[in-house]
Amino acid sequence: MSGSLLLIQSDSNRHLGLFRDLDNNVDVDILTYPDHHSAIRKAITRFSSNATFTLVSKEQNINDTYDRIVVVDTALGRMSKDVVSRLREMTADLRVILLNSFGAASPSFEPVRERIDWFKPSEIYSFDPIDVQQNGFNFYGLQYYSKHDCLQDTPILHDCYFVGGIKGGRGALIRELFYAMKSASVDALFECTFMKGSNEKKDQSGIRWLEKSWQPYETVLANDLTSACIVEILQEGQHAQSLRYFEAVCNNRKLLTNNDAIVNMPFYDERYMRVFHTVEDVDMNWLKDRELPAYDYNGEFSPAASDMFGI
Repeated sequence: MSGSLLLIQSDSNRHLGLFRDLDNNVDVDILTYPDHHSAIRKAITRFSSNATFTLVSKEQNINDTYDRIVVVDTALGRMSKDVVSRLREMTADLRVILLNSFGAASPSFEPVRERIDWFKPSEIYSFDPIDVQQNGFNFYGLQYYSKHDCLQDTPILHDCYFVGGIKGGRGALIRELFYAMKSASVDALFECTFMKGSNEKKDQSGIRWLEKSWQPYETVLANDLTSACIVEILQEGQHAQSLRYFEAVCNNRKLLTNNDAIVNMPFYDERYMRVFHTVEDVDMNWLKDRELPAYDYNGEFSPAASDMFGI
């Protein structure tokens, strides 16, 4: 590769396609870390983070030096301190992007919290303004979502759609909201998963329980498009938008969210975006109204527009 900047992402970032707008940027090399293709690769990853980094760097033709290296938080969570030291030898400008709230209740973010002290606050960039204020991080902004090509003329089959795990202290609200929607004859599609080791029981209320811990992102987008409204329920400790906000704006769908900050965000329109914290806050008739917005999105969220990836 020949780029002057290296972006290191995880499999999950690649799966979501967050940085796909950078794929054809000749100045940016992208390393997916770790990249699992075989049982041998998985075994190497499990027992040696250093060997994994060496392997994927060689396979993906990563250079020895870069003007800047940017590590996405989910990739950092799989690195050893030795790997981070190697990155510092490769560049004088090493940065971390946090795309999850630092105080989020989700246990999956714990490996990142354990490693964050390896970096100075000035090297850390967060999408969460509260994390920036509390920890002295830099504010990254909203430029980390690459719009997917979707069929915009998809027929509407549901009033609203939610997808997410029963985790992060939001399980009760998810269930209460679904029951209230069901009682009000709102056509709601809820797809949920449990964290591994959870003792909670799946009910038979009409929630669609996913067998895997994640839903293919192409399926999420397809369900977004067959629904008039996307439901966003943040986890405890998360103070900023999830991908549901970007999906709503990019695909011209209404948004129901428990994120108070939405009213100050780009593309906010009170006709098509509503905030709630209890089921009593939700206007069920508004949910059943399938009139769609037209936000006129034009690439404002793309990482290609971010100064982070321009040197």
